[in-house]
Amino acid sequence: MCGRITAQGSTIDRYGLGVVQEIDAAAMHVFAKWQLQEIDLGFTGRDQNNVRRNVSQGYDTWNLFQVGGVIFF
Repeated sequence: MCGRITAQGSTIDRYGLGVVQEIDAAAMHVFAKWQLQEIDLGFTGRDQNNVRRNVSQGYDTWNLFQVGGVIFF
């Protein structure tokens, strides 16, 4: 049976940049957006033998690119 597990020493970094162009004649917005996310999780707990264990899990860096437009009626 596994005991209590606690998240500890975790970091989440998120960066982003976006631009919007408004076109008044068409009541329209055109946009482009970029985000970068990096996640490193750390856990601590005890195993079935009551030995304290520290585990960390890193994830691949995630890049998100979005482009689009909105027309207002």
